[in-house]
Formats: sequence, C-alpha cells, structure tokens
Amino acid sequence: MDFYLFQAIHAWVGRSPFLDGSMIFLAQWLTPLIIIIFAVVGIEQLWRARKLPLPLVALIAGFVAWLLQYSISLAFFFPRPFAVLGFNPLISHNPFDSSFPSGHASFLFGLAWYIFLIEPKKIKGIMALSLAMLISVARIYAGVHWPLDIVGGICVGVLSSCLVYLVLQRFRASRLHHVPKIIRW
Repeated sequence: MDFYLFQAIHAWVGRSPFLDGSMIFLAQWLTPLIIIIFAVVGIEQLWRARKLPLPLVALIAGFVAWLLQYSISLAFFFPRPFAVLGFNPLISHNPFDSSFPSGHASFLFGLAWYIFLIEPKKIKGIMALSLAMLISVARIYAGVHWPLDIVGGICVGVLSSCLVYLVLQRFRASRLHHVPKIIRW
C-alpha cells in the first residue's frame, strides 16, 4: 500500500516544470520560511505583550516534535524511496538518513496542531494543518519520503503538541495557585 501510494504521487514528476518547481519550493524552502516568520512574529509579540505568544509556543511544539522524531529515526533505520528505488530525488537529501518518521511532517504537524488546539477560530488551525499536509505531500512527490513516513510524522507532531499543551496548562495552573487572589484576573 505504501509503495503504491508513493508511486501514485511520485509518478507526476517530470510532467510539468511548473508542478515540479512548485513541489520543490514546498518540499525544500517553505518550512524554513515558516520558521523565520513565526520566530519574527513571535519575538515581536513577546517584546510587545511580555507574555509567551502563540507563534513561539507553536514553534516550541514543532521543535519538541522534531526532537522526538530525531530520536526515533536514530533508533530505527528506514531507507528513503530514492535509495530503495534508485532514482534521483527532486531535492538533495542524504540517502543514509532514516526516512521514518518524517522530520518535516513531525515539526509542521506539531506546530499546526498546537495552533488548532489553541486558536478559538479553528480556521487558522485548519489552514496550518492544510499547509502542513501540502508540504508533506510535496516531500513524497520529491521522492524523499514514503507516505507511511508522513503518517508517522503526523502522529509524532500531534502527540508532541498535546504534550506541550498539557505541560503549559499545568505550568499556568501551578503559577496561578501561588498568586494572591487579589492579583488574579
């Protein structure tokens, strides 16, 4: 099933220079751009509001997911599609890195799921999750991940963002108990 789904997505490579270019941008360049934007916006909000803003906490959730994914990939090696099937991927990648779970999917779904959990207007979370899925599919299209790698990354990302959410809730609750009732709002 994993192989056939990979083939269905990767079979489009080479049919359209525009599609290939778009997928290369999504697979290789959009994630660093998202990190930069979230960091800049988060630091600006931190500076202005003096409290931990959503963009920075979402980045933290993403990095926790990436660390968990990295630990899993060190423990278990799964070869990348281009290494198994013998083709050149659209983006350069080390063939000796484990493909499971996807680091990009772990990070992006950690970030996106945290936004989905926190934001009262669910449309922002849905947009973040959609973008995470689009980038993940682009990584399959580029030939550096199997679909199962993405599913594993989604699971790691969601689990990590839930952990960050629970830790922050616990931290906020414990801090609130130490503040006199007159100061609480």
